Amino acid sequence: MPVITEISVQKKDKNRASIFLDGVFFCGIELVTVMENRLTPGTEIEAERLSEIAAESERAEAARAALEYAAKYVKSEREIVNKLYQKGYSRAVIEYAVGRTKEYGYIDDAAFAKGYVAAHAGKYGTDKLKYDLRARGITDADITAAFEGSGAGGAAEAEVCRAIAEKYMRGKECTPENRQKLLRYLQGRGFFGDSLYGAVRAYFENNEEENIIE
Repeated sequence: MPVITEISVQKKDKNRASIFLDGVFFCGIELVTVMENRLTPGTEIEAERLSEIAAESERAEAARAALEYAAKYVKSEREIVNKLYQKGYSRAVIEYAVGRTKEYGYIDDAAFAKGYVAAHAGKYGTDKLKYDLRARGITDADITAAFEGSGAGGAAEAEVCRAIAEKYMRGKECTPENRQKLLRYLQGRGFFGDSLYGAVRAYFENNEEENIIE
């Protein structure tokens, strides 16, 4: 039967150990897993069993990483998946980790979307908010639900756009050049159509006689 000939702490990650089987590197495993399975130099173990232990260790490690990330920063499922991919985990391991994270209630795209809209509706237009949510993997159904009852959009969005326009133009002259700059600025924040042009038109009609806004 194969024998573990060496267990050494990895230089890049002090929480993991390199396992050598019959003098050849076999796999990397978390130190806690090494201790839990009482693996020591001289331990006889089948390669298949050691592979199973390594797989179990990787799943547990990925699940812990997902939980820590989701608990520290409220993220969508896609963002957590991307984070785990960046760490080099396989698709199967990521699916396991995401599933465990959902079980603990740390991944909820519907709740994430509602929170995102509530936090940003006073800063950006609905088009940008929807674009940002889709980029984070939120479904159209969850996006629609997030806007329902949120107060965002319509008259509320027009008021937000006007307030942002006033803040941007404070201290600036009402010139054609600044009018175009204001349009581009508001478009960059996701305002279009009636909200955009209504805000710009109202601002300049109310202030161009004074020319300078205090």
